[in-house]
Amino acid sequence: MANWCWRTVKGHTYLLVYRSVAGKQVSVPRKLYKHLDGAPDHNIQVWVDQWTLQHETAKVTPDNMLYSDDALSKYVDEWLKYLARVRKRARSTQKEHASLLRRFAFPYFLELGLKNPAQWPGVSIGLYEYLQKYECSQTMIANVNSSLRLFFGWCQDEGIVAWEGTLKLRNSPAEVNDTPLSFALTPDEVLEFARLPRVKNDIKFLALCGYFLSLRPQETFAVKPRDFGAGKEISFYASVVAAKKAGLDYRLAINIQHQQNAAGEITPPKAYSKGWVCCFNKNAAELIVKIVNAHKGDDQIMTGGNRSIYRRWARATRGTKLETIDLKDLRRASIYWLGHNSKLLPLQIMHHARHKEFETTQLYLRQPEETKPKGRTKLKLGA
Repeated sequence: MANWCWRTVKGHTYLLVYRSVAGKQVSVPRKLYKHLDGAPDHNIQVWVDQWTLQHETAKVTPDNMLYSDDALSKYVDEWLKYLARVRKRARSTQKEHASLLRRFAFPYFLELGLKNPAQWPGVSIGLYEYLQKYECSQTMIANVNSSLRLFFGWCQDEGIVAWEGTLKLRNSPAEVNDTPLSFALTPDEVLEFARLPRVKNDIKFLALCGYFLSLRPQETFAVKPRDFGAGKEISFYASVVAAKKAGLDYRLAINIQHQQNAAGEITPPKAYSKGWVCCFNKNAAELIVKIVNAHKGDDQIMTGGNRSIYRRWARATRGTKLETIDLKDLRRASIYWLGHNSKLLPLQIMHHARHKEFETTQLYLRQPEETKPKGRTKLKLGA
């Protein structure tokens, strides 16, 4: 039975559930439990138990899932130093990787008597069944696999493992999504919000960049005026040329070279996320330019940490058509609209969205499923 309680902070009540793996109470997202308002405690307990079972790392951590090997311990310590020094990974990330290896991956190999990582490739495929036996969630299995791949790759780079292949690790079958889109938005709806007098310019900027430039939230948070280009100086960029040929607006573009992480630090984006992106709407381009020109070239347009910006967005959108829209939904709705209402080619939409895989872009290009009319037994072309 999971432990839970209510906590009220500044007039808002939160449901807190104890997570044994995290070793602390965590707040459950409001949208998941709002249907429990006014419900008796025993009904809430049933729901909390189900939620915990679904999201906990493992319902039970068995005694044999303990890590004890001095040689592996030395390797892990050296690997964590590498993550901190070379990869610049946060301390929390290092601890999470180490925990996943020590509590879930290593015990499997130690049970088989395989303390040397060089012996793991032949049996690594069996890790999936091993973790399933202890009722690890599918998400946790994927996380364990990810940490193990990183650690094994480091062992290869350091010469600890001479084998040049990759570990064969099985993830849970991916669910087929009809679309990753939660909400459909039209350009007019976003522009209507951006013209509201009560909405501050920084919030308008979030909406305009998230939709009409299809930026990720962390990219918008780091934008500076000098990142933009306009007019003839950008006319030869591929994204601008593609927009012009498709009959879209092509006068404004932005060069994505950085993002703001959860700690508020400016870091480079992933390699495939870099590059120029064109604003595809005339009215949006004019509104963005007006906001950008009010700032100096090296000033970040958005101020504050990521969480602070998300809270400001939530407050500003209350009572508007964007009230239920998350910042990430702006980008998704933007790509979906381009895929169904513009003349951009699928590959051009992939480059605009800066997706790593074309399969991701395809999710936004599919038309809604059409159902076969009921009651028809014979086909008639003239019917």
